[in-house]
Amino acid sequence: YTNYMYENLTAGIDETATGTLAGPIIIGFCILGYNTITLPLKDSKALNSEAKRQETAKAIREQALWCCTKQVEHYTTYSTVIRTMCAQIEAMYPGITLIIDGDKHFNIPRLNAVVKADATHPTVSAASIIAKVYHDDYMNSINTRVDFGFKNHKGYGTPEHIKALNQYGPIRGVHRENIDKVKKALKSKG
Repeated sequence: YTNYMYENLTAGIDETATGTLAGPIIIGFCILGYNTITLPLKDSKALNSEAKRQETAKAIREQALWCCTKQVEHYTTYSTVIRTMCAQIEAMYPGITLIIDGDKHFNIPRLNAVVKADATHPTVSAASIIAKVYHDDYMNSINTRVDFGFKNHKGYGTPEHIKALNQYGPIRGVHRENIDKVKKALKSKG
C-alpha cells in the first residue's frame, strides 16, 4: 500500500467524561470511510435521549469502516493513549487525516485539532457518540451498596452526586481520587 491510498479518509477522535467525578474518561476513534451513516451525526450532547444515542451508536458500529473506544483511568495518561492510537490508525491506513475535537495537537504531525469538531465533522461526531454511549453504559452498570445515582448523572458533579459523595464518601476504583471534590470527601470520611 502506498501512502496516498487512504488520503481521502478521515479518522475522528473525541473524548467524554473528562469532567466527571467518577468513572473513566472514554476516548472514541472512528473512521466512517466512504460509507454514509443512515442516521444524522452530530455531537453526542446534541442527541438529547439515551435511546437516540444508543440507536446512532449501533448504526455507527455497523456501518463505519472502523471504530473503537479506549478507557483512560487518569487524565495524565490521555495523551499517551491519543499518541498510541494515532500511530496505530496511521499504520493501518497510511495517509489518513486525523481530526481531534479540541485545541491540542499532542505533537502528532498529522493530527488536526479543531475546536467543536464534534459538531462540524461527521467522523468526529461519530467518535463522540460511541465514546458517550460506552461511558454511559459503563456508569449504568456500576452497582454499589449505596445508590449514588450514576444512572442519572453518569458520574458528573450534580447536587445529587455531591450529596451522596459527602454523605457516604467516595467509592475506591470508581471515584477519581485526584479531583478536589473527591479528595475533600475522602478526607472527611477518613
